Amino acid sequence: MCMCARLTQQPDEIVWRWTADGVYTANYAKEVWHLVFNWAHLDPSSLLPDCDDIQTWWASVIQQHNSKKQRRSVAVILMVSAWNIWNERNRRVFNNKFQQPVQVFGMIKAELLLRVVGCGRPELSST
Repeated sequence: MCMCARLTQQPDEIVWRWTADGVYTANYAKEVWHLVFNWAHLDPSSLLPDCDDIQTWWASVIQQHNSKKQRRSVAVILMVSAWNIWNERNRRVFNNKFQQPVQVFGMIKAELLLRVVGCGRPELSST
């Protein structure tokens, strides 16, 4: 019996776990994103997206920068940040361990600094 997932043309879905009062909040992730955006001198208004999906938001943040090098640098920052926020979620769910947003932000900075050592400093001058 094949245990493979069936491939379909339907988009993936995310099902949120709602709070007791029926409202989903992402305050923890928002706080981490604010720390990252302030540190990287990215436009904080991008954190209040005028879109309904992460792909559109992601593209809009990246496209605010002129050069290909800047866009790549912003993409790296977004990827490392999203990855670390997801890892924190997994620590909470599977290991019952919790870190403060500033600690996750510290992990993001450390990972980005490793990138600088390996690949050079990203170009992040404003548009």
